[in-house]
Amino acid sequence: MNEITNSLMQITTYKLNNSWVFDDDDRGLVKEPFVAGADELLDMIAGKNKTVNLTIASDLFPGVTHIIDRVNKSGAGLGGGTDYVYLYNDGKTNNVNQLPVWLCPALFKFFDKAPKSIYIKANVDQKSKLSRWYDNLFTS
Repeated sequence: MNEITNSLMQITTYKLNNSWVFDDDDRGLVKEPFVAGADELLDMIAGKNKTVNLTIASDLFPGVTHIIDRVNKSGAGLGGGTDYVYLYNDGKTNNVNQLPVWLCPALFKFFDKAPKSIYIKANVDQKSKLSRWYDNLFTS
């Protein structure tokens, strides 16, 4: 499998039992959890929303809202995953903060090798079909 340049991939993340997860039927992923910093990044992005639609790519594209950068050259991290860092300003200081983000080996179902950077466009305003269904479970 060869990585396709400028390929945009979309996933819808959602909160399940206070954990961020996503499904991707094409890649055999069901309730795949975000952990070890990726969950904190989604909390920062989502605010009070329980669903976040993400468009991701290994190349810069219009509308990018967040960028995570690989920490080491090899891409090898704990447990076969990959270590990244998200740099941000919390709005309270002029300091740049770092959030370590570990992505599990499911990353390699999207990319042949760990990209140097992952570009993310997050959309919390548009409710997906899944999120409307999920919300209706608890309001009906």
